[in-house]
Amino acid sequence: MRHGGSLSRFAALLTLDRLVATLRQGLLDGTLRLWNYHKGKCLRSYSGHKNQKFCCFADISVTGTPMVVCGSEDGKVYMWDLQSKALLQTLEGHSDVVLGVSCHPKRDMIASGGLDRDLRSIRVWELQA
Repeated sequence: MRHGGSLSRFAALLTLDRLVATLRQGLLDGTLRLWNYHKGKCLRSYSGHKNQKFCCFADISVTGTPMVVCGSEDGKVYMWDLQSKALLQTLEGHSDVVLGVSCHPKRDMIASGGLDRDLRSIRVWELQA
């Protein structure tokens, strides 16, 4: 599904420098907020992931359906629709905290890094349409 209208302009801003006009803020209350840095305005809030002890980094995917992607202390990767804030999917594969995620700029792929006890791991996920 492709985006249009004002979301297209918003996504275009993100692709210039991924976050030229935005700042993602992860709080230790299980909430992730997307801010317009220049206006000092919270644009969206996303919740559902576990985030109480670690700083779990997030990223924005603008390929396919634009979405916010974030790691979680429950060992999962959470993916929300950028505009509607609906939880689209969780990815399971880590056995411990997922500290970081990174979205490929042109392909529907996500890399996640976790603190798996037996092995510090990086997983690469290819999203299916």
